[in-house]
Amino acid sequence: MLFLSHEVLRRGCRQAFKHAANLNPSQASEFAGYCLAFLANLKSHHDQEEEALFPLLKAKAPGLNTRHEEHVVLAEAMGAATRYLEEVRDQPDSWDTAKFEAAMGPVRDVVLPHVTAEEGDINPDKLRAGGVTLDDMAEVMGKMAETGKKQDRTTVLAFLLVHLTPSERTAFFGKMPWVVRDYILPVYTLWNYGLWEFASTETEVPSASL
Repeated sequence: MLFLSHEVLRRGCRQAFKHAANLNPSQASEFAGYCLAFLANLKSHHDQEEEALFPLLKAKAPGLNTRHEEHVVLAEAMGAATRYLEEVRDQPDSWDTAKFEAAMGPVRDVVLPHVTAEEGDINPDKLRAGGVTLDDMAEVMGKMAETGKKQDRTTVLAFLLVHLTPSERTAFFGKMPWVVRDYILPVYTLWNYGLWEFASTETEVPSASL
């Protein structure tokens, strides 16, 4: 689940910069909404980690202390980006590619290496070597799931859904009844439907698009 969450963040970040490079100004408001949904998803993901993953595992996975420090840096960058994007969402004429780069660049420059480093910290072999048990991971996943219930389903959950392939959704939601996963959850993507035209489930995007 964690690794797929990270892939969603990578896809969202790449899509944001891909579309920003050649954005039609008439789409500025919707695009800003898409980017704000990305930031909301990132914040929700970090909240889950801070409330569940880090407290339970940092003693056995000391690299997570560095990831916490990066969360602090990211929170400041995300705040600045949010303020600019909210301005664009409400006043589309304020769109400016250079200002977007200045606002979102610091988020991208931290979050992409951050998720890769975190995946190294929580590599199963490394966790086992550090003494993390299956019971520990079950507790972490349970607490993260509980924290995840607090998220806004029409933005955070919807953003997650539109960046996962059908097979990835099955893997992500595990034992959830298929009718809920495939028919009920997707309803939440309808509220902000215009935002998701910028989404993609592609895993590999040329580095030039970053």
